[in-house]
Amino acid sequence: MAHSNAEKPVKQPGVHAPEIKAALNARAMYRTIIVTSVVFLLLACLAVISSSSMKEGEDRSRPRGLVLVVPHLAPDILEAAMESNKAPFIGLLSAADGIYTRLQTRNADLMASLVTMLTGNENSTATNLVGATSFLQELKRVGKKPIVLAPSLYWSAENKEAGSNSSSKICSHVGLFDSECSGLACPAVNETAYCNVAEKLLSCNGKAHLYQEETVEAFHHFMQHDGDLLYVHMDLSNGTPTTNEEALSMMSDISVMDGTLGKLALAAIKRSTETKESWLIMLVGAGGGGLAEVPLMMAAYVRGGLVRFGPISKNATLADIGPTLQNWYGLISEGDAHRVRGMCSTGILVSNCENTTNWP
Repeated sequence: MAHSNAEKPVKQPGVHAPEIKAALNARAMYRTIIVTSVVFLLLACLAVISSSSMKEGEDRSRPRGLVLVVPHLAPDILEAAMESNKAPFIGLLSAADGIYTRLQTRNADLMASLVTMLTGNENSTATNLVGATSFLQELKRVGKKPIVLAPSLYWSAENKEAGSNSSSKICSHVGLFDSECSGLACPAVNETAYCNVAEKLLSCNGKAHLYQEETVEAFHHFMQHDGDLLYVHMDLSNGTPTTNEEALSMMSDISVMDGTLGKLALAAIKRSTETKESWLIMLVGAGGGGLAEVPLMMAAYVRGGLVRFGPISKNATLADIGPTLQNWYGLISEGDAHRVRGMCSTGILVSNCENTTNWP
């Protein structure tokens, strides 16, 4: 009598069972969809970039902005990603009327570099914002709505009550953004804790794919709540890559970041076409890890077309980010006008620069 549970024939190497073949076909189809989506994304951006230049001197626009800040982002690695097509969207903008350059950074420490970027004080060695005024607070003071998405490291962490007094809290650490409003004390649960932001959004301390989801969600929230500036702090790594494996991992994360930026840019293009809004998109390396230079990619859209930026001088520093952003919103002081980089107008009355310097 034959055994009812006869053994299955052994598969030779390279021969897949039908269910494995089906799974592989499904994976191939998924990859095809992803590649096709990326191609359509780039074609859409090319169509915008190749469109006729925006007309000069048209009516006023409402300036809005998206700033993506990435610590430990070495310009060499970002440029390699652009050249190897790991960051096609950033490379596309940089080769068109957007601009790519390297900024000098005076501080090797990450927190000190962030303070320099936020305050515009290149001589500062402070690692917090106590007693300082950031461009976020400058925007908030005039009624703009800056919204910040950042990991828990940059916000205060409350760990317990101080004795029986429930109004007095102890923080295990005070976050960088909170220190501007509350000093080194635990931020109060009132308006004073929001001197520099309209809303505080917390992101996970995760990898690039998590940041991608959270950044897109934050952008939707930003639009629903009529924000003026979305500041996204994206920690892709814990430091400057020192091995080939770390560099490859960083390159992979940059690729995800590039796709995220592309999605948000398409949304900004659509808004600038349908409304009287001008959109500034900025990617900034925040320094840290001993970096002497950081990358800056900057592009702007109005009426569906790219604004032509001008060349940025080689002595530009990370401290010039604040004045440049404030200029976009028409808030630059006369004394800081010389520190505005790349722009030849505000985002209110937008005009192209006559000269441009593209990368590479």
